Amino acid sequence: MSVRYDYKPFGHQHHHHQSQDNRHNYQISKTSESQQEHEGSGGQKMSEQTYVPETMQALRLPRGMHDEDEEKGNLGQRPRSGPALLEFDSAVPTPIPTPSQYLIKVQAAGVSVGEVRAITRVGEKYRNPPSNDATVVADGPDLRGPIPGREFCGKVISTPTEDQRMAAGPTFKVGDEVIGLLRCRGDNSDGDQTVDGEAADVVEGGHGAAAEYTLAVQQELAFKPRNLSAAEAATLPLATLAAWQALFVHAGFDPDDGECNRPSDGPLRVLVVNAGGTDVGRQVINLFNVPTFFPALSHHIMGGKGPNETAVWICVTGEPADLDTLRHSNYKFDASTTRTDIAEAFRENGWGPVDVVIDCSGPGGSATRRMLHSPVVVKNKGRIIGLHQPHSTYPDKPSERDMRAEAKARGLATEHVKVQPNGRHLAKISQFAERGDIRPLTHVPVFDLIDGREALVDAEKTRGMTGRVILRVDPAISEI
Repeated sequence: MSVRYDYKPFGHQHHHHQSQDNRHNYQISKTSESQQEHEGSGGQKMSEQTYVPETMQALRLPRGMHDEDEEKGNLGQRPRSGPALLEFDSAVPTPIPTPSQYLIKVQAAGVSVGEVRAITRVGEKYRNPPSNDATVVADGPDLRGPIPGREFCGKVISTPTEDQRMAAGPTFKVGDEVIGLLRCRGDNSDGDQTVDGEAADVVEGGHGAAAEYTLAVQQELAFKPRNLSAAEAATLPLATLAAWQALFVHAGFDPDDGECNRPSDGPLRVLVVNAGGTDVGRQVINLFNVPTFFPALSHHIMGGKGPNETAVWICVTGEPADLDTLRHSNYKFDASTTRTDIAEAFRENGWGPVDVVIDCSGPGGSATRRMLHSPVVVKNKGRIIGLHQPHSTYPDKPSERDMRAEAKARGLATEHVKVQPNGRHLAKISQFAERGDIRPLTHVPVFDLIDGREALVDAEKTRGMTGRVILRVDPAISEI
């Protein structure tokens, strides 16, 4: 039996004269196929109603602040960008889903300093948004600024009307707990979609998850791992999807056939640059340690079973404190260095070159990229996967042209991850998290939504662009 949900407002009250307690009612009507057939002939339509507030609590940025400040000469009185601009607002209009969108009641949301800085840098996009990009209220477009938060855990409140006309109905039902990664402006384009730094982008439509309700399409969602709390589950989507796509899309490994992921000449050799300083780096190491993806090789001698050969040799680089954090968190790796000259560290320690480099160091200069392309560091026909798009230089420097020519001659493949929402990838991550193979990021601190501004300001001071927090939107959920 298919189910149809009609999502429509009724009993609207004028926004400017309402209090926080006034509610905007949305009716969700649930009708079976057989009931639909009889509606035209006088059959009674059974319905059940749920009520969504007309306004919601959210952490948001003001719209058009910079122009106003410039006109009034207040540039020295307000911060120009970053978390200090955030405001907690208890009267933000609740978003209304399109026929392809789910309405999600958010339980916990992940927000990074880099994302907030990116939003404030492109705030001019929100002064005059296109009509299809504005929150719809009776008084016209919402004049508030965008809401941050790409990743979240929450509960489905309403399902897409276009899916409910299909025989199978929507993938996620009302009441299902889900995790998600929201699409950014610029996804599926040449825009820079990176994770742990300044290049993080703005959630499409400005409706991020640092709010009581958010909108998502099917490809942005997966079922929540049942063994994790909402706060734990909210740490998974962005960093783990970036790590997953680095390994299983860009590096060419196969998550469904681990035996094919081993080189013929011994263990897979991997270098993870700045592993401890980024959430993506931690999840890269986590994935390399999943036996299903990279199984160890068993030696059989004279009918007996000998010792297992390690599946992956992992070398990590980073600051001493970050490497200590990795060790204390039981992330498994074989070698480490705090040296900035990675090629020299490989020479001094007698380490052979690696098959794959995963670079989580952020946008770097040509000297850093040349070092990672060194034959001392990476084998011929090896892969270099960057989590950040390098800054382009025009015209090209001779050293840049020489590096590309050498990389081509050695058969090196260099790619940059533009993390994309992907329901299939996220579902796999959720399954392995439920098995205990993929771990949540338990070091990320949890704060209530109302304290989000102060939490992110503090994260910016202590961690810079990589600072990140989980915001507990539903007070009933448990902490990590």
